[in-house]
Amino acid sequence: MSEKMDALYHNGTWSLVPRVQNTNVVDYKWVYRLKTDPNGQITGYKACLVAKGFHQQPRVDYHETFSPVVKPATIRTILSLAVTQKWPLRQLDVQNAFLHGDLQETVYMKQPPGFVDPTKPDHVCLLHKSLYGLKQAPRAWFTRLSIALQQLGFSGSRTDPSLFILNSNGTIVYVLVYENRMKTHKFSLEGVKQGTNNFSDDKCIFKGEHEMLYEGTIDQDPNGLANVLVKRFTNQEHGFLKEFEFVFKYKHENVLGLVGYSKEMDERIIVYEDASKGCLDSYLDDTSFTWIQRLKVCIDIARGLKFLHEGDVGQDVVIHRDIKSSNILLTMDWKAKIYGFKDAPNDDVVGLSACLDPSYYNKKDLTKESDIYSFGLVFFEILFGRMVFPQEKSGNKRMLDYLVKSVKSQSTRVEELVFEELKKHIVQKSFTIFRRIAIQCLHEKREERPTAGDVLEELQKALKFQEDYEERKAKLNSIYKKILDKVPISDKVSIYNILSEELLHEDDKLEYYPSKTVDEDYHSEPNDEDVEM
Repeated sequence: MSEKMDALYHNGTWSLVPRVQNTNVVDYKWVYRLKTDPNGQITGYKACLVAKGFHQQPRVDYHETFSPVVKPATIRTILSLAVTQKWPLRQLDVQNAFLHGDLQETVYMKQPPGFVDPTKPDHVCLLHKSLYGLKQAPRAWFTRLSIALQQLGFSGSRTDPSLFILNSNGTIVYVLVYENRMKTHKFSLEGVKQGTNNFSDDKCIFKGEHEMLYEGTIDQDPNGLANVLVKRFTNQEHGFLKEFEFVFKYKHENVLGLVGYSKEMDERIIVYEDASKGCLDSYLDDTSFTWIQRLKVCIDIARGLKFLHEGDVGQDVVIHRDIKSSNILLTMDWKAKIYGFKDAPNDDVVGLSACLDPSYYNKKDLTKESDIYSFGLVFFEILFGRMVFPQEKSGNKRMLDYLVKSVKSQSTRVEELVFEELKKHIVQKSFTIFRRIAIQCLHEKREERPTAGDVLEELQKALKFQEDYEERKAKLNSIYKKILDKVPISDKVSIYNILSEELLHEDDKLEYYPSKTVDEDYHSEPNDEDVEM
């Protein structure tokens, strides 16, 4: 442990700073391993300081986490060329690779006990280099390596950023970068059964024709027991392999993350990260699901779609083809994760035909714009507090085609359908932006629909208006209350009216009312709604 700490100090991994109030401080864990020889005899001991990345907060101490993974086709191509051209092959191993990555975000970590600076016991570690366990560690390491190779004259391949090429004086050098820590956990079937009570019905949160989803726990050494989601495939070897390949390759904070898998006997299981709140469709009519939370969920979905549609470095464009509320999972802190990727060609329909992009019937293919159309329907579900196309068994059914046509033709005002609880709190400017982008997503012409990036930008504007309004409202209400508390009861109504008419912003709404001992006629005074319903 002392040797490891000396190496971290020498590497300039962190500096000690006073703890800043209301900042996130990541915990850590020491991980121990025994080194053995081929005969199983212990030859040494290893210790590794690992940051507890699951304590990190998105958009606070980490942003993008995706790191390119070399494509199998690239490996096969280079190996084939090496064999036919009789090129020499070399393999290099970078020790403690992740410790060399430079952090761009501000990340704080607790001082490890036993190594606390006695002169600064209350300080925390401000990380300058990445540590194993941090969410952005793979990306930070790859960025550092890419810069170093480019300085040596290498250039990245356009088709695979994990391939670097140097062509100098008739000599060609190919460097393939692969991080073996990207390997995922293989769990025993027995461990998965224990964590799901032998796949009991009370742990099952979704049943499909060929798959089931369970809540459960799994032993994630060295992090211990963790809550997870377990997807069990039935007679779907190909579906299992394709989905596993996808979630292994495409990693993003708004795409449900892979934890591991189990493949024993006839069982095919993928273990996902926990999303303890379940599906979005269960919260559409939840009165505690605030407008700001709803906006943030939509922003998360937009970020996930932007990642899939625009393609990060070394990543193909992905069309989900089944964006709907039941395929959006929520974590305990209301963070949205896209789920439900299916193995099918892009001209195949995998979701409800009623929620399908209308352009499909003419062009017989699904595109990024088809996902945007489906996203537009989720917008209206968020706004209306109910499914726009519920199952046949559900009551209060509103046909989707009627909804879309009436909204587009303005024969029905969107405001009339808004979830009643939301009407009390949505600020007009936020609502207007949300409504406009939702309707644009449902445009009949694909080329007229916004991109996921456009949607994200507009939603962030809507959120900013709402947050500014609520912050301003809280301050104004506090000021009004202090003023009204200092005037005689007989003057409260007149002072209140002056404040309402002269000082109140057009988007604000007073929530403080004078004492009920004042003339009750006061309470019948009109109070402008934030959204004109």
